[in-house]
Amino acid sequence: MSIRAVTFEMTGSTAILRYHLDRQPNDFDYDSVDMVATNLDSGSQAPKWEKIEVECSMHTERLSNLRPEEIVVYARREYDMA
Repeated sequence: MSIRAVTFEMTGSTAILRYHLDRQPNDFDYDSVDMVATNLDSGSQAPKWEKIEVECSMHTERLSNLRPEEIVVYARREYDMA
């Protein structure tokens, strides 16, 4: 699985949905995040945003280094139980 984390952020009236990947994003990643954004937007009774932006990027830093404004929706486990 290439997705390290999915985050959500509000900037004014814009929601930002981000995929943080362990490799460079491809077309499938952009299609996937677009689909999630569409479902998020259509499933909301009264959205607090006027638009949703989507981003995909390679993220090699520790996930603890994400910006504080980003709400982590999903983060994969990145340690061994050994």
